[in-house]
Amino acid sequence: MTTVVVHVDSKAELTTLLEQWEKEHGSGQDMVPILTRMSELIEKETEEYRKGDPDPFDDRHPGRADPECMLGHLLRILFKNDDFMNALVNAYVMTSREPPLNTAACRLLLDIMPGLETAVVFQEKHSFD
Repeated sequence: MTTVVVHVDSKAELTTLLEQWEKEHGSGQDMVPILTRMSELIEKETEEYRKGDPDPFDDRHPGRADPECMLGHLLRILFKNDDFMNALVNAYVMTSREPPLNTAACRLLLDIMPGLETAVVFQEKHSFD
């Protein structure tokens, strides 16, 4: 029963972190602690997911492979926030020149790769001007 509370806390904490990010990302605040804590949450839930001994050749989103796993829920929360995902990939990973911010963003991006469809995120934007 305590694991359910921990999982609910992970979901609530990620939601709180995203709300904090929305308030602070345009104000010049340091995003490294927020990105680092998000990475820690995803890493903890990834470890819990792997303890369930999933099929190593199953490349489906963790939420599809096991609909009850918290990792899938956390990944969905992140991916539904387009502003955050765009900032993570475009601002923090691809254009940031601050090593701590770039490192924290790359860590989070690496952590969420199991649920990421890279063809969609990294596609070239076509301009039809």
